[in-house]
Amino acid sequence: MGNSAGTCCSDGRPQVNELIEEVQGAAPITHVGSSISPKPSSVKSCFFLDQLNCTEGSTGPLSLPCCQGFWRDTDSNPIEAHGGSMLQHEGMFYWYGETTKNCWGTSVGVAGVNLYISSSLTGPWQKYGQIIDATILGNPTLTVMERPKVLYCKENNTFVLWMHVDDAHYQTNRAAVCTANFPEGPWSLVHVIAPGGKPSLDLTVFLDPLNNECAVLARDARDIHAPSWSSRKTILSKLTTDFKDVDPACPPLCTWTGDDSFEGMALFYEGGPPYPQKGQPARNGAYWIIGSPRKGWTPSPLIAWRSTWGKTLLDQSNSWSRPNFSMSVPQSFSAAPAAQNMLEYALNSQPNWVQQVQDGKGENYFVYMGDNWILGEYEYATNPQDDPNAPLVKASYVWLPFNTPEGKVDIEARKEWDPAAPFA
Repeated sequence: MGNSAGTCCSDGRPQVNELIEEVQGAAPITHVGSSISPKPSSVKSCFFLDQLNCTEGSTGPLSLPCCQGFWRDTDSNPIEAHGGSMLQHEGMFYWYGETTKNCWGTSVGVAGVNLYISSSLTGPWQKYGQIIDATILGNPTLTVMERPKVLYCKENNTFVLWMHVDDAHYQTNRAAVCTANFPEGPWSLVHVIAPGGKPSLDLTVFLDPLNNECAVLARDARDIHAPSWSSRKTILSKLTTDFKDVDPACPPLCTWTGDDSFEGMALFYEGGPPYPQKGQPARNGAYWIIGSPRKGWTPSPLIAWRSTWGKTLLDQSNSWSRPNFSMSVPQSFSAAPAAQNMLEYALNSQPNWVQQVQDGKGENYFVYMGDNWILGEYEYATNPQDDPNAPLVKASYVWLPFNTPEGKVDIEARKEWDPAAPFA
């Protein structure tokens, strides 16, 4: 069993009640990336190259406004939740993500998964601790743990965590599955697998809101040893009812190959809530998956696919096509020489999750959540005497609101935004 923060109650659950009460009663603190002012709170979106050691409104090398790059927790420490996912459960938000990011061929300490807890998407975010580390895998060569994604399985009242695990040179290409009775753990390893008998690198999971018994796994299933471009695949598969494996009785729901494939993926559903109750007729809706070309940690134009309108992800009539998807820079930035570069590089980000939330009027919208890996790259380029692992260690995040009017998506860059009125 991996590390779990905190002490345990007699029922095996770590002592989190006091932490949750503290988070719920805390006033939002002023820190980058989560909460800024009490009412309304706002989210500062950091996506510029120069984001370290500069104050809001100052000018970086790209002649764009910028803010401090690190998002801080309640102890003023940088939030380490790279490649993460968000779970909303019983009124709380649980943000899972990678600890200090490893570089290719190296290891910074012991890889693991951190957990931050908040009563609001805008924070304050309190670090619960490192809930899993690489020792849980039982294999000392597996030092990489990436893109932890957590789902709640109602059928057996269990939390299921999927993540990409690998050796330092990315030759193993496996997925690890862990389970817990509570969102914070303690976590137990179920298995380390090649889902469906295929390699697995970047991955994500998604619970179909039209069918809470249906969860899917999207994964980069390329054969890293094969030189052929056609060996690059992104596969969307149904999970078993306990969410612990790929369902062997169900063929892949979709497979993207070659130029159509991608990594750094996230899924979301266009069409609700409210969603139908079990046994009621399903509404039609469309499913989206976004990702990035295989450029490693280098930001690149995003790839998006949208399904036809169907009843669930398992609807055999579903087909996928390229939708009208764009990212934009507001007019106030249009004169900046780097504006076009920002568009070409997905606002300097790579997707990790999409969270659906409600604004102050109770209307639904989405939050694009991405990693800004190049924040650290720029810092290292200007301070080459630093540890060579610094570029990814110092990565930050990009959270931006968007919607799907008429089946279209435009994610607009902004310095900050109000979750209660995200498009004001």
